[in-house]
Amino acid sequence: MHEYLVLGYSMAHLQVPERAEKLVADVFEAYIGGVLLSNPQQGRTLIDEFLEALLQPILDARRKQLEETIKVDKSSASRLHEEALTRNRKVEFKFNDSGVNGAEDRWEAICELDGVAVGSARAKNRQDAKQRVSAFVLESLKEEGF
Repeated sequence: MHEYLVLGYSMAHLQVPERAEKLVADVFEAYIGGVLLSNPQQGRTLIDEFLEALLQPILDARRKQLEETIKVDKSSASRLHEEALTRNRKVEFKFNDSGVNGAEDRWEAICELDGVAVGSARAKNRQDAKQRVSAFVLESLKEEGF
C-alpha cells in the first residue's frame, strides 16, 4: 500500500520514515475495517483470505529458512523446559504424524507455552521435530527477552 499512498509535502520532504510507517499502518487498518463494514456477511472471509495470501509467502520463506539453518540441538527441549520452569511457565508438546514412512517431514511437533501454540517444526522423527521446535521457540523467546 505504501507505494500507492501520496504523502503530503511535509511528510515526504522531512523524510520521517517512522511517521510514514504509522500512516501506512493506519491506512491498512482502515482498509481492513472498510471491507468488514461494507460486507457484513462475507467481509471476515474476504479479509481472512486476503491476509492468508499476503502472509503465506513470508511464512513459507521463514519456514524454509528455519528448516535449512536450524541444526538439531539435542538439548533444546531440556533447555526450553529449564527456562520455562525458572519463569513459572508450562511447556507442552503435541505431535502430528503424517503416516508417510521415510518422509523427511513425517512428524510435526507443536510447542505450547502456557497453553498457547508458539511454534511448530517438522522432521523425520518425533524427537528431531521436538528439538527443532524447541530451538526455534528458544530463539524467538530470546528475541523477546524471555
